[in-house]
Amino acid sequence: MKRSTSPTTVRTLNAPLASWVVLACVLLAACAMPAHRENAPPKRPTGEGSISAIVVDPQRAPVRGATVQLTRKDGGTVFRTTTEQDGTFHMKVPAGDYSLQIAGDGVETPSALDVWVGGGSDFALGYLRTIIAKDAPR
Repeated sequence: MKRSTSPTTVRTLNAPLASWVVLACVLLAACAMPAHRENAPPKRPTGEGSISAIVVDPQRAPVRGATVQLTRKDGGTVFRTTTEQDGTFHMKVPAGDYSLQIAGDGVETPSALDVWVGGGSDFALGYLRTIIAKDAPR
């Protein structure tokens, strides 16, 4: 077997220099990635949305004149309305996270309901079944 007569030079980087080059490439790649969103402050929702439902008693009859209260979770702003003759209500409120409670005519919601109202959306809850109020005459 005949060896090549032309000399070939192979250059290698020494180990410490190679480590620095690899580290520099990793740092450049990390800087190019978008920032992770978990640590970003939450955006306050914008716009206005609406929420609607039909409030019924335990026998599924419409509850008229019941007070519907939405309390905004991030600031405590309270919005109130009353149900119509057919038990319906419809409220326009700023977009956000709310706690909803209903009380009236001897009925109430078993506990506060957590609801999210998005900007530009109409959130229809359907039927909201109430229970007999604790202080209702029996």
